Amino acid sequence: MNRALALILAILIGFAAVAIPTALQPRLLAGSVPDLICSVMLAPGTMVADLFLDRGTASPEFLPLSRLITFILFGGVTYGFLSIKKPTI
Repeated sequence: MNRALALILAILIGFAAVAIPTALQPRLLAGSVPDLICSVMLAPGTMVADLFLDRGTASPEFLPLSRLITFILFGGVTYGFLSIKKPTI
């Protein structure tokens, strides 16, 4: 796959993986299965962002930082999968 196309797809998939749970989570019933799925999808960025903040998860810059880190993680994994060369026979 072309590297530029793989990068664009990785950015779009990473953005969608963050934007959809972020938009849906406030509308879901707390403790429901869809709420759990959204929390699990956003958990990697939350765990990484928690390492870089002194004031914990209550600081105002925590939510944007955790969403950005989640976007970077999902985008990076997607780009890694898309850029793997398929063996030609």
